[in-house]
Amino acid sequence: MTCSNQHFVGNGEVLIRAIGDNCGAAAESFRKVGDADELMISTSTDRGTHFESTSGQRRKSATWINSTDTTFSLSVTDFNVGNLADLLLGTDSGAVAGAAVVDEAVSVPSLGWVFVTYPGITSVTVTSNGGLNTLVLGTDYNLDSRNGGIEIIDMTDVVANIIEVDYTHVGVEGIVSALQNSSQDFELRFNGVNLNSPNKPVIVQVFRAKIYAAEELSLIGQDITKLSFTGDILVDSNDNTYKVIMGNAVA
Repeated sequence: MTCSNQHFVGNGEVLIRAIGDNCGAAAESFRKVGDADELMISTSTDRGTHFESTSGQRRKSATWINSTDTTFSLSVTDFNVGNLADLLLGTDSGAVAGAAVVDEAVSVPSLGWVFVTYPGITSVTVTSNGGLNTLVLGTDYNLDSRNGGIEIIDMTDVVANIIEVDYTHVGVEGIVSALQNSSQDFELRFNGVNLNSPNKPVIVQVFRAKIYAAEELSLIGQDITKLSFTGDILVDSNDNTYKVIMGNAVA
């Protein structure tokens, strides 16, 4: 009996990069998305069918393909700025270094919590009326330095419902504004590891994929948050959709 070991148990890394609209060239180099729970490509066809009428049995005599629909699904568990921006169709402000902020105006409609622009704040001074009125910590306000929050507990010295805040913040990795872009085209690459034959690479290239916003963003739970989304695999300018590269064993 011939010994055969052709089974595939997939793991590996997923990389993406934006490409220009209308089958344009790559706009950037590939970026690794990190840990992914699932990557799947699915194809469905819409078929036409004809049944003959001469035998009385209405036997199927012809079929044809009307259309072919290829999609993919990806579930990412790395919660980082790049993934959030790409998979929420958002924009990223970029990293902001820690710095001192002077006289940030914050609207205070009533007693309760308001927030400055950045979290992680220290050296906080709160004033109103152009700096003429100084609010006292514990008397006029409470502070949530971790989240950049100020709880106004006495409005006596707050003029025109505005406070001015001086503070120092630790900086942020980025600020992602979700759903700012229409769905865009990406190129996907899967550098696969076959756990059944780990020295043989299995590479899948998706030449043009239309990515839509992540289907959900779970923010409270007891498990690792997944960014799960689907997209369409489209034909590129060279009439390609995707290909699978089956590598030989490498050291």
